[in-house]
Amino acid sequence: MRQEVRRLIQEVCVQRRIEKAMVIDTFLNPDDEKIIDNLDEFTGEFEADLIEMFQPESEDEEVVEESIVRVTHNEAANALAVLTLYEEQANDGDPNLLLRLQKLERQITVRRIKGGKQMELTHYFKQ
Repeated sequence: MRQEVRRLIQEVCVQRRIEKAMVIDTFLNPDDEKIIDNLDEFTGEFEADLIEMFQPESEDEEVVEESIVRVTHNEAANALAVLTLYEEQANDGDPNLLLRLQKLERQITVRRIKGGKQMELTHYFKQ
């Protein structure tokens, strides 16, 4: 059987379809591919790759952290009201989008109520 395979390979080589024949094991498991069977070795290389990926390129550069500005319920509701008004005024406004915007408006109202603090009635008269 092996001799027949070798003969077929030689025939294909003669037809110049194969430039360089190689053993199938060499093709499937090339020397330049490293297979890591040891989990500890793999973990160590993985950690090193992660550290390299997330390490700053230069220690001289200051890392500027952007502070995320928290959007209040009122700001979100106002922005949603503007978007709803825009969609209502659009010539090709989408009625389904208007329904979704109304649903979002209700959700924001519920969040505002749940996030509110209970106060005494006299608090409103002091203002």
